[in-house]
Amino acid sequence: MRIRYLGEKYVLLSYEEEGIIEKAIVENKVWFYGIFGSIVPWNDSFVVPKKLVRFAIEAFHCLFGAVDAFNELEL
Repeated sequence: MRIRYLGEKYVLLSYEEEGIIEKAIVENKVWFYGIFGSIVPWNDSFVVPKKLVRFAIEAFHCLFGAVDAFNELEL
């Protein structure tokens, strides 16, 4: 099972094989609901209000004005 942080108070539980997570939740309901306030199946229209983005830049040469470009990014 893989847990991915989506921002704010949301995580995504995923597994390669379909149906495994649903089965695990049914068999361990008390444990899952003791940790998570609610469990909702994935919906493609789901949007996190605020997003946290981490990225790495390799071999980036910082020129004058380059830092200002990052300040103007709207993610």
